[in-house]
Amino acid sequence: MEKVAPNFNVTVEEIGPCKKRLKVEVPRENVEEELKKRLEELKGSLALPGFRKGKAPKGLIERQFSKQVKEDVRNSLLSNFYQQAIEQNKLEPIGEPEFADIDFDPSKPLNFQVTFEVKPHFELEGYKGLQLKRKSAEVTPEELQSALNRVGLSRMQLVSVEGGEALAQDQVLCDYRVEVEGKTVSHEEEVALWVSGQRVGAFPVPDLTKLLVGAKAGETKEVKVNLGSKFQVAEYRNKEGTLRLSIKEIKRPTVPELNDALAKQMNFPSLEKLKEAVGRQLEVEKKRWVEQDLQNQAFARLLEMAKFDLPKDWIQRQTAERLYRYQLELLQKGVPLEDIEKESGKLKDASEGSVISDLKISLLLGYIADKERVYATENDLEIRINEMARSYGTTAAKIRRHLEKQGAPSALRHQIREDKVIKLLLKEANITGEEPRVASAPSEPQTKEEVIAVKKE
Repeated sequence: MEKVAPNFNVTVEEIGPCKKRLKVEVPRENVEEELKKRLEELKGSLALPGFRKGKAPKGLIERQFSKQVKEDVRNSLLSNFYQQAIEQNKLEPIGEPEFADIDFDPSKPLNFQVTFEVKPHFELEGYKGLQLKRKSAEVTPEELQSALNRVGLSRMQLVSVEGGEALAQDQVLCDYRVEVEGKTVSHEEEVALWVSGQRVGAFPVPDLTKLLVGAKAGETKEVKVNLGSKFQVAEYRNKEGTLRLSIKEIKRPTVPELNDALAKQMNFPSLEKLKEAVGRQLEVEKKRWVEQDLQNQAFARLLEMAKFDLPKDWIQRQTAERLYRYQLELLQKGVPLEDIEKESGKLKDASEGSVISDLKISLLLGYIADKERVYATENDLEIRINEMARSYGTTAAKIRRHLEKQGAPSALRHQIREDKVIKLLLKEANITGEEPRVASAPSEPQTKEEVIAVKKE
């Protein structure tokens, strides 16, 4: 379909899902006018040898700066008329445009093509009255006991085993050395290893548990290992070596009994008061989980209604970025690079699926916000900044300065707008199931120390 504007022609082609190609022709008059304008600007700002500023002959400027001026004019025309073309045709590009077939000659019309992806166009009906089910927020006895067990585990201690054998759950303290052809190529002392692990230093040992279960302090265990392709000494890479573990001590995890003594260590007067505090904390967390589950259900319903495709290049860019961030997080947590690389295919598939869902949800929430005229006001922004300041224990002014420095206020506005749409969806939804209960006040208020103690566990 051809669109004709007063000063240039545009042909819009659909070349794939959410992908457009524009063929643009800019009349020669526009090219000449832009060229003349640039030369006049240059003449007024230049001070060439032998001439006062702004007095150099036009011909001299053209000869000396012709290539630079033409390049500037070309780039300016491409940018300006591309922008006019997408505005004229009400297109919403995503990512960077790709220019091609640029035919630029100052004495002729300018012709070029530009390819880019656009946001998908869709209609959405039925987002009001979503069928959702509220799950129970009641804390079960099993959940309470599990939480109390975690409290005990958080106070776990490693106790030295005298004369006994190592079990699968134990930790052993040992010295190790790796030998290749009788030469020690790596060694370390006082290394703590979990018997259930699969590595010793930089060396994968899949049979470590089998090797160590039943071992005693003072014994030496041996196993063959491959040094791998990234061993620090190049000549030994991918070679097989012998790993010798000299066991010095066995330590067993010991969980303290849940009793009044443990409760008092955590600033509670009795075990019963500890149980009450843990129960209240669980109730708060479970109510939060129930509300998050309702939101997730709403998103699932919207995704079922989302009958549109996403730009492929957009998905690939977002997936690559998310995968990189996730891999970086794993590295920072100490996950070996080889393990991350082995799982890279699974990680990519998981990331791509998550990216597609997130991008669609963002587009759907934006659509609803536009249709329902939902906006993030200055007052909304101020409230959110004050909440963040209280959460971080700082001032609203510092939070605002930080956001402005990071260029994040627009992202925060976007988040606020989406949050308001989610509230609208839940308000208009048809929710069955248990009604949320108002939390009853505890018979005895918790002390600040008690609250901190529960949250730490």
